[in-house]
Amino acid sequence: MQRPSPSRPFFGLLLYFSLIALVWAGVTYADFLHDLAYRESSLNATKVNKFGYAGLFQMGEAAMVDAGYYKSDGTAVNDWRGKFTGKNGINSLADFTNNPDAQVKAIADYQAVQWKVIQNLGLTKYLGQTINGVEITQSGLLAGAHLVGYGGLQKYLTSNGMNDVKDGNGTPISQYIQKFGGYRVGGPAPSYAAVAGAAGGSGMPVGSATVTTPGTSSGSVSTAPTYSLPAAPSMDALPSEAFYNNTGYQMGDVSDLITKILAASLFLWLVWMMLGTWKSFNDGRLALAQFKTDIIRALIILMLGIALIQ
Repeated sequence: MQRPSPSRPFFGLLLYFSLIALVWAGVTYADFLHDLAYRESSLNATKVNKFGYAGLFQMGEAAMVDAGYYKSDGTAVNDWRGKFTGKNGINSLADFTNNPDAQVKAIADYQAVQWKVIQNLGLTKYLGQTINGVEITQSGLLAGAHLVGYGGLQKYLTSNGMNDVKDGNGTPISQYIQKFGGYRVGGPAPSYAAVAGAAGGSGMPVGSATVTTPGTSSGSVSTAPTYSLPAAPSMDALPSEAFYNNTGYQMGDVSDLITKILAASLFLWLVWMMLGTWKSFNDGRLALAQFKTDIIRALIILMLGIALIQ
């Protein structure tokens, strides 16, 4: 009697989920921030545009207030006449534009606040829906709010895309929701080196980003004279800074590397387990039903493992 064999659709499904697991493991929050910074400032940490938006992510006073870096002077313009809080050593606009690592931390803090506001406004109900041919995702909502604020995002969603709100430069929110949709977001802020070196989806070569000296970027408005990047932290620096001084690597970089190694190990384990299970099945030591059960169980363990190490 001929033994039954696993169906082709089953193996297709197995390969599909395996590829999803591998791709998911290789995508980081840094990719989203890389592309956002590339779109906003061409990864120029010193850029201050004509509207007063500053840094890699072109953050304004309101965003900096939400992120905990700034106390507003009560005006609606980005004149930066308020007071900086000193968070992460940022006491002035010059400190901010000369510290790309602080800028990455600031945007991560800001996006955490953004997401809470988006949830409080009830806009998460649009996740998974399609508006103007584009699926609404978490990263798309964050990017849309970054461009035109919470009010503009709410108008766009509640009008089913009919009110395509634009920013001061005439960029429609629909463009940002589409361009930045589908990224993985959230979690601890990566280092600036991780953001600058991320592959992202902008086509910018890995590691090609540079920090421009104030006053030299074309098309930007410099609000301070030329000055050097901050000096190395003192001996009483934070543990993360001390680690960087001693090793030359950011803790976030090491964490990303460990995550990728663990994810790759899990994937290799799955391949090894599948080959062993297939051999047992071919040798007649494993029934077809048990073969499928073992494979499905391995896939579940793989996905849970990847979720835990993220």
